[in-house]
Amino acid sequence: MTWPVMPLSNLVDVMHQGINTAADKVEYSQSGYPIIQSKHLKENCVDFDGVKYLSESDFQKYSPKYVPQKGDILFANIGSIGKSLIIDTGSTFLFAWNVFLIRPKQELIDVSYLKYFFDRLLSIKYYDQYLTGGTVKFVNKKVMGEIEIPLPPLEEQKRIAAILDKADAIRRKRQQAIDLADDFLRSVFLDMFGDPVINPKGWEVKSLGSLIESGPTNGLYKPSTEYGSGIRILRIDGFYNGVLSPQEKLKRVNLGQNEIEKYQLKDRSILINRVNSRDYLGKSAFVERLEEVTVFESNMMNFSANEKIINPCFLVHQLQTPYVKNQVLKLAKDAVNQSSINQQDVKSLEVIVPNLELQTEFELVCTRYKDSLTTRKESIFNCEAIFSSLGQRAFSGQL
Repeated sequence: MTWPVMPLSNLVDVMHQGINTAADKVEYSQSGYPIIQSKHLKENCVDFDGVKYLSESDFQKYSPKYVPQKGDILFANIGSIGKSLIIDTGSTFLFAWNVFLIRPKQELIDVSYLKYFFDRLLSIKYYDQYLTGGTVKFVNKKVMGEIEIPLPPLEEQKRIAAILDKADAIRRKRQQAIDLADDFLRSVFLDMFGDPVINPKGWEVKSLGSLIESGPTNGLYKPSTEYGSGIRILRIDGFYNGVLSPQEKLKRVNLGQNEIEKYQLKDRSILINRVNSRDYLGKSAFVERLEEVTVFESNMMNFSANEKIINPCFLVHQLQTPYVKNQVLKLAKDAVNQSSINQQDVKSLEVIVPNLELQTEFELVCTRYKDSLTTRKESIFNCEAIFSSLGQRAFSGQL
């Protein structure tokens, strides 16, 4: 079925960016009313952790235009471009320049339908082709307004949104099971080794540099024109919570033999992110076993631990603790919308070093538990594929 299409600008009553805090020379308060950034837009909620605040007088000044209403969509147009969420209750917070407020015309378009359409565009990297700006990339209002939205009748929009709601709920429940598994391993770590912040078991503390056998080395940069075939390359979206994503999903890049030898990852090595937002700076992964030759991208470092002293599986779990994360943030060099650490920063990180036998026991626990999660993660992968397929069919009139 073919539906008419209409530009987004014709389907909204309001669409504008948030407060330009730099141009307005906004002064923040110790408390008051939160002003959120694009990084605070999470899946189906606003995360107020780390927000800044405006005073009562500034809130009254900005609230007529910059306080979202129930039924509005907030859309990240700078930073994590394309993330969006629906405001489902009244709010008492403001939003900054890197967030768009979109207020749909309810008589023309269902807000959930529109949100799912935005999600679909994000999943196919639609926005990438329209990014402008220098160091800081963004999507401008003109581009947003020109997005063509397939427009079935309103009741059909609601039917599509309801189907996608059900599929999304299943996907979220499966992901929650994985998240609980991650919580379990964090609990095991604390039970076996204690909180490294207070080190209640009195383990020896050493610099990470003294525990590294080789590295750290920075990864490889290649322009997008070199991607498509060749050697697998691990990018920043290729690992989460210390574990590599399914390796068959990795992109491929054309490389010469010298580049392959220089940037090839080794089994049982460790990756650590060196350039990212502060939230994700220093995230790490244990490269337990690679299925084929794989290299790594320039925004991360790779090193191998001296396994006579420290177990890499144990070390990666420790690198993800607040104890190490806080060290990373103190070392971070901040720029606009991103921060970085260098090789010397990584070497200077302090970690606890329990006896090797206990570390090895922890890896065995992780291995046993990971094996039990394999089926669940495959199920998540299948759910994501089904959800993506539903989205594709929904907006082409095939659902």
